[in-house]
Amino acid sequence: MKHRRSTLVACLLIAYVSAPYLAGIYQIGEREGPVIYPEGYHSFVFQMGHESFHHEKSRQSLDVWMYKRPFFYGLPRRLKSEQERLEFIEMVRRNKSPILPRLLEMNKLTKTTKAP
Repeated sequence: MKHRRSTLVACLLIAYVSAPYLAGIYQIGEREGPVIYPEGYHSFVFQMGHESFHHEKSRQSLDVWMYKRPFFYGLPRRLKSEQERLEFIEMVRRNKSPILPRLLEMNKLTKTTKAP
């Protein structure tokens, strides 16, 4: 019984560690990954899988600043609060970023539509 339990734990650990790599290969989800993974780990392993199979870098979507990471693959992203989005826009405005008009437009659209 102990041997089965330790084998099960080892299999689950291998699945947990390799899931970001497989997600990169099959282009499942976002580069930042679900909440159950540290963002830096998932991003790095996802990029390794994506680059090794597709021979190109994975791109980060432009609307990542508007959404929280999902809890797991396949679940919808959750919209950040309006205060968090406005704080990000103010930071971009202070830095005089050329993408500011696009961010303002995206934020305006979230007020009229629901999160994906």
